[in-house]
Amino acid sequence: MTPINEKYRQAIEEAERISKSILDESDTTGISEDDSIIKEYAEHASKLNEVNLNTAWIKLKFRYYSRYIYAAASVAAVLIITSLLIFIPKNNNDRYDTLALQKEIKPATGVVSLRLASGKLVSIDSLSSDSASLLGVDIDNNKQEISYTKESGSSKKTSIDFIKPSKKELVEYNELIIPKGRSYSLVLSDGTRVWLNAESSIHYPVSFSKGERRVKISGEAFFDVVLDANRVFIAETENYNIKVLGTKFNISSYQDEDIAATTLVSGSISIFTDNNSNKVEPAVVSPGEQFRYNKSDETIEITKVDTELYTSWVNNNLRLNQMPLKDIFKILSRRYDIDVVFCDERAKHEKFSGLIPLNDNLNTILDQLSKVSKVEFKVENRIIEIGYKD
Repeated sequence: MTPINEKYRQAIEEAERISKSILDESDTTGISEDDSIIKEYAEHASKLNEVNLNTAWIKLKFRYYSRYIYAAASVAAVLIITSLLIFIPKNNNDRYDTLALQKEIKPATGVVSLRLASGKLVSIDSLSSDSASLLGVDIDNNKQEISYTKESGSSKKTSIDFIKPSKKELVEYNELIIPKGRSYSLVLSDGTRVWLNAESSIHYPVSFSKGERRVKISGEAFFDVVLDANRVFIAETENYNIKVLGTKFNISSYQDEDIAATTLVSGSISIFTDNNSNKVEPAVVSPGEQFRYNKSDETIEITKVDTELYTSWVNNNLRLNQMPLKDIFKILSRRYDIDVVFCDERAKHEKFSGLIPLNDNLNTILDQLSKVSKVEFKVENRIIEIGYKD
């Protein structure tokens, strides 16, 4: 048995154990007709040992029945169990669905690029160890990571593309560019680690100056900033600047999005919407809060959030909590390089909860989304048409 199959087997066994415990402790005699879903599961539980995974149970539309499930004490755990089951692949003996039979649609395979101080563009994927060493960087293909050392900015470089001759010392800037379908991480010269999501880029110095540490972000990035009391860390976006000493936070600042957001996991940050920080008071964000900037009317909002919903992409997962389908497909489009057509505008507002593995076959994801809703998907190459079932 493969490790992934073993993981799913253990997940199913744990789900069965928790569900049985919930049902044993619950009094189902007073359950209304609307709550028949719980009875349905009770009847189904005795048959679980005879089949690998019952397709009918996966089809449970937990989004529509959630208000009834919550009413039955701790039966809310069934929601969690169901979301775990939604994306478990079926056994080979089970029937195949239409989408599953189609050609696999895997994440796009664009090239991660590094723009040097000279302006030359280098493919990270094809960079040899020797070539990387000449540029003062280390490449780890397994981790999908490029890293700089503290010495890299001050050491002598032999690549003419990496040096800007000058009479005085200049700060050299590189830019790491992530295409659709990819994610990549970067270790800056101070040890700060940055994870970059698809269609994102970061402009940064090869070695930080003594005064401050400053980078510029486009797209989405998660930062784990190394503490340095003598040098503030500044992350610039198109709409605002974030000042920190050492902390963990996520920035989402795509140009085609109406909202730019920064989510704080730990530490503290100050956010300035004016480039001249001496003129305005900063917005101070605490752990577990999200700073939201509306680009159209330039309004600001700070709210409490579940940070995992905004950082799960770092582990190539998409965690959903009542996320509209239009927002889901904005994210999937960056990963899979697909074109999306909503044949019915109402479908844009259908909401889903659960966990989607972002490196999975897209047809499998669409198939499972369809199972728990009235939405259907028609796929032709990388064009997805979305409407409602007849």
